Amino acid sequence: MIKNPHDFMSSVAVPMKFSYNQSLAQKYTYLQSWARYQALLQMDSFELPSVAGWKAYYQTPSFYRGWINAVTLPARVQFSTALLVRGNVTGGINQRIDVVAFLKTLPNPGNIDSVITTLNDLMFAKPFTSSQITSMKKTFNPGKSDADWATEYQAMINAPNDEAARRNIENKFALLLAYMTYMPEFQLI
Repeated sequence: MIKNPHDFMSSVAVPMKFSYNQSLAQKYTYLQSWARYQALLQMDSFELPSVAGWKAYYQTPSFYRGWINAVTLPARVQFSTALLVRGNVTGGINQRIDVVAFLKTLPNPGNIDSVITTLNDLMFAKPFTSSQITSMKKTFNPGKSDADWATEYQAMINAPNDEAARRNIENKFALLLAYMTYMPEFQLI
């Protein structure tokens, strides 16, 4: 089944331990931006379209397939990109998932195969194929080997104040996570 918008947004934010560390007024503004994304995804909280609820739960023949269309698919990509890559800029607030902190919580963050396998288990219903894994590695770590990832990760750990090393890992890992959330398999429960 295709995830409804609430499930989709939660499946991006919750496993990656997203939190917004702002003042109460900024949190309120930020939650309003989430509500706008929900409306873009056509599941506005507390705004049922009819007493029957959302069409995806009762309208034949599409049912849950109705959550994906020409409007909602780009909005899903935009949401993932906002949280993982560019930050969700709303009302002067730029908050994104701290992907490096999330990476450090994984069992073996210096081993790219372990990272991908752990993310697969955490975020997907079915295991990746070997061609999907190869494609992911080429996308976020182009022209480099698995050993290069281990070396770059270790360089960041060894020099915690080196912003360039942190930014390098942060950009690569954010790109990997974004790539995963764009996959058709991520849209499924």
